[in-house]
Amino acid sequence: MEKVVIQIKKAEDTIKVQAQLLSLLTELERGKTFDCTIEEHRQRRSLNANSYFHLLVDKLAKHFGIGADEMKKKMVLEYGAIAYDSRGKKVGIKIPKAVNVDDFYPYAKWFGEEENLNYYIFYKQTHKLDSKEMATLIDGVVNECKDVGIETLDDLNLKRLVKNWEDKNGYTSWYKREKKWRSLRTFW
Repeated sequence: MEKVVIQIKKAEDTIKVQAQLLSLLTELERGKTFDCTIEEHRQRRSLNANSYFHLLVDKLAKHFGIGADEMKKKMVLEYGAIAYDSRGKKVGIKIPKAVNVDDFYPYAKWFGEEENLNYYIFYKQTHKLDSKEMATLIDGVVNECKDVGIETLDDLNLKRLVKNWEDKNGYTSWYKREKKWRSLRTFW
């Protein structure tokens, strides 16, 4: 059986869920087992957000002289979302100290050890983030960029707004009016 996803927005939609469950009765009688998950809907992140994230990561990587993949990993581990299983438990692993966790999963953060084992917590891959999680990640990367003087979309938009305002209203005209007003005030 293929995976079935039913979005529940109103009470009537629960009938679709009940119908789907009823359709499984014969399969259940044959001894099959099914998994069913109900979770709150979250809007997926946009491709624009993903592109912007990668643009900023590339700029940071160039600034620090490291590879883009290394910088992406640093940002995901610093500002990304921890991975949870279907039961709401954090996903992690303990592996022998001699094993490199990067060979198995790129977004794993070390958080402890015992004897010959290291403990790692997993973070979600960026393509699995919802829009809220992606916004948090981008906010963190934007702050990192600002800390080292890299322009971000906010800075660029502000410059465009100011430039458009100057072009439309004429900064020099405003300045001349302000200068004239000041001279009139001193005259009174």
